[in-house]
Amino acid sequence: MFGNLKYLGLVCMCAALLSGCGGGSSFSSMDGRIYYTVVERGASRIESMDPDGERIHYVVGAMTESTSADSYIYSEYESKASKNEKNAKSAKEPSLSADGKLMAYVSDLSENIRILDLSTGEEALALSAGDSLRYPAFNRDSSCALTYLRYTDSIQEKIYVKKLDEEQPKEILASRRLGRLCWSNFGNQVYAAYRNSKGESNVYSIKTDGSEDMKLLIKGATEVCTAPVGGQVAAIIDGNLWIYDLVKKKSVKLVDKSGCSSPTWNPKGDTLAFVKDAKIFTVDLQGGEPKQITFTNALITDVCWAKRL
Repeated sequence: MFGNLKYLGLVCMCAALLSGCGGGSSFSSMDGRIYYTVVERGASRIESMDPDGERIHYVVGAMTESTSADSYIYSEYESKASKNEKNAKSAKEPSLSADGKLMAYVSDLSENIRILDLSTGEEALALSAGDSLRYPAFNRDSSCALTYLRYTDSIQEKIYVKKLDEEQPKEILASRRLGRLCWSNFGNQVYAAYRNSKGESNVYSIKTDGSEDMKLLIKGATEVCTAPVGGQVAAIIDGNLWIYDLVKKKSVKLVDKSGCSSPTWNPKGDTLAFVKDAKIFTVDLQGGEPKQITFTNALITDVCWAKRL
């Protein structure tokens, strides 16, 4: 049954820092950690790191023959799952809850959504529908609601909203050519990219109660990410990173480098991370040159900056 909860008890994660592994971190909870997908030899996994690109942790997903488990810092929860269990699952598209405790991600070739409790290292629940589920996104408050995209057999895409304490999800929109999702700060709207038949992309807002059709939010945008406070969103337009003020209806180009994607705010709301050329960069909201913080040869996508536990 679609939306049923499964208590699994699989996999492990790496959220706690171990003593004797390069020293403790100087970053605070509000500095957060950056989670992202690594794609290597057709396999995907999720890692996390400090905002300076140091202290990389394996979280969940498939490892390749070229990936050494010994190169990661593991938490005390490693013993909860075997290496075989960790290696068996692909993982991508992480989204973190407002408190940084839960991580939703897309798992397996069937692309179901799983939720990992980072405070215990245990997988809390899974959503399966018989169809592909993509682009999970947690809301910004403590109510722990999740939105996601469901691809159906009729080649139709549906946006759902699900509160984790409720059994059934709610469909709020059915359309085609939909893309990545994120929440408004007030939790009453979901923002979604939509590409028309001409290939033109815009971002629209959709009421979470399903009471209205989608409304144009940002013309020409392919992705957006809501700031943790205030009325701003980071938007990708023509491959460049823009800051758009939803109240003043004005935008400012922050990064003029074509090929940017996957924008995400730090918990303080003063710095952004994004992907360009399969590498992660950070940039201060006040401007300046972006700083590259990853240097791996593997493909990096799906960046999410979250509070540190």
